[in-house]
Amino acid sequence: MQKSQIPEREGRETRPLLDPVDATIAGIIIAGCIILYFATTNFEEPSALFGDNIQPEDFPRIMLYIISGLALLLPFEHVFSPDGWNRIKEDRSKHIPPATILTAILLLAVVISSPYLGMVLTIFGISVLMPLLWGERRYWLVGIFSVLFTGAVTYIFSVLLQVYFEPGIFNISLR
Repeated sequence: MQKSQIPEREGRETRPLLDPVDATIAGIIIAGCIILYFATTNFEEPSALFGDNIQPEDFPRIMLYIISGLALLLPFEHVFSPDGWNRIKEDRSKHIPPATILTAILLLAVVISSPYLGMVLTIFGISVLMPLLWGERRYWLVGIFSVLFTGAVTYIFSVLLQVYFEPGIFNISLR
């Protein structure tokens, strides 16, 4: 007796429903979300005056729920893709562009330096450096964007919403 063979689609590699590489990455992301979730349990209790509004731990937790939910879909990405495994295999064979690695390093540097620089300088710095890193060469446009973006964000949060931003070592603040 011959085993019945299921005809495969031409040019498509058959793979299991769950991709082990993506499942591992999803597990790491979810573990990170769990650790960060427990970090939100150490946030200071806000004043009773702010009891009706969203609490300090709510926004990060909502973001962690969304990230975890998306990570759960990651091992099944090939099911939703029209090209399935072929596209994933092709994408994985490509090298990570240097701008991607530099962006990660820049964002890490921003997170580390923001308590010292303060929010205004941090926002200004990231709005100058990120477009330049991604290849924007119209320096005048980057300058205008950086000044307007920093001013708008600082005004909206510091003045209108009354959110306290660390002024940093240069003591820059709108309050």
